[in-house]
Parts: sequence; structure tokens; C-alpha cells
Amino acid sequence: MISTSDVHEKNGFVPLDDRATAFVLALEPIVYRWKTSGTQRIDTGETDWNGMPIYRREPKAGRRSHAGFSAQQVRAALQDAGLDLALWGLADSENPDPPLWLRLDLLLAQVVACMQHAPARINRSGGGAFLMTPDAFSAIDPRRAR
Repeated sequence: MISTSDVHEKNGFVPLDDRATAFVLALEPIVYRWKTSGTQRIDTGETDWNGMPIYRREPKAGRRSHAGFSAQQVRAALQDAGLDLALWGLADSENPDPPLWLRLDLLLAQVVACMQHAPARINRSGGGAFLMTPDAFSAIDPRRAR
């Protein structure tokens, strides 16, 4: 997917603040399997007028594991951080309980802002070298302390 990032196509520039860090640290990556992963062909035992077998399609359960995020949890984390970003949306606005989608490409800016803010916060808190470990984040968010 290619999308334009040309500065001439955008306006209202504002740097990401500490809310991006709060949002990223609130994310809960998950491992999951799809409830359905395509369809499988089932022989009905019948034939058509030409003697060819008739098949029907049924949903097939997902078998492989995937890593990602729950759109509902990402939406809640954005709301908790006070951010209104187009990272998620409704797949069907007519449905009273619509499936949600995510634009993970838009998550990259939040992650970069979080990483850029982390060394300064650790240095201000008296930490030494910046190491990318869960303990390093305890200086940013005490809830992450082990």
C-alpha cells in the first residue's frame, strides 16, 4: 500500500506529545487464531445433471497463530490517552455491533514518538544508559515495574 505523505497534502501539524507514550504503553499485543480462515469444499454426495459432484462451501477454522492487537483495546487505549486518531474505524456503520478495523501503518508514528520520549524521561529520572527492557519502561510508567 502506498499512501501520500507529501507535506503539501496535509495541514494542522502538531508534534505528538506524552499522550503518544501513554497510548503505546497501554497497548496489549495478543496472539490469536482467526475464528474462520477461508472456506473448505464439502462433497454433498450428489451430482449435477452432467454427473459431476456437487460441493458446498463451509467456513474453515483458523489453525495458525497470529500476533497483533484487538481493535477494541486499541480504541480504548486511544480514548484513555485523550487521542482522537484515525487508527481504527467501523467496518459497517449500519450494524449495531459493527466489526472494527485498524490501520497499523498509522501506529508507527506513535511508536516512534514513544521511543523518542523514553531516553529523556529515563535520564530525568536518574537512570543510566537507555536499554530496551521492560524494566526501562518503569521510569516512564510505574505500572510496568516488575
